[in-house]
Parts: sequence; C-alpha cells; structure tokens
Amino acid sequence: MTKVVVNKTPTSLTRFSDQAIEWLEQNGYTEAAETLQENNSIPRDHKGLVAVVEELGPNAGKWSCRPTIIEIPDEVEWSIGSQAQREVIIEDHREWHP
Repeated sequence: MTKVVVNKTPTSLTRFSDQAIEWLEQNGYTEAAETLQENNSIPRDHKGLVAVVEELGPNAGKWSCRPTIIEIPDEVEWSIGSQAQREVIIEDHREWHP
C-alpha cells in the first residue's frame, strides 16, 4: 500500500508546524524540511512527509492545516483533488481519443 498525505480541513496543505520541520531535520529529511519551508512543493507520498505525519499526527500542521494519511493500493495512479472543499485522492484513469 502507498501512503499519501492529505489535509482533513477545507484549507490547502501548505502550512507545517515548526515542530514538523524540526522533526524532519532531526530525522535525516533535511531536503524535505527545506522544501516545506520554502514552497511546500513536495510529493504527497514522500517518505519524510508521511513519516512526520505518522509521528506527529494533526500536530504536523499549522493553524487550520490538519494532515492525515490515506493508504491506497500500490498499483493505483493517483492525484490530489477536491470534493466539498476537502482534499481527496482521485484515481487517474486513461483516455483514448481518435
């Protein structure tokens, strides 16, 4: 199973707590910590991101950001979408056009 981080609240997954950044740095995920501090552009299945959310739970987020983990089958191609102002994981489907 692949673990993916999504935000449980209607805000985007853009704010991580100082505690989360510190945890990443202390546990060898320095590059992930720097990326989160600069622009938050990190794959949602990144091992460091998943690890910090597993360790700190909702406390990994700052303000109204409440990250959580959803497990999906490994073979699924996925993307992050929005439904009722909440993040969801959407299975990518193939299309063929003439």
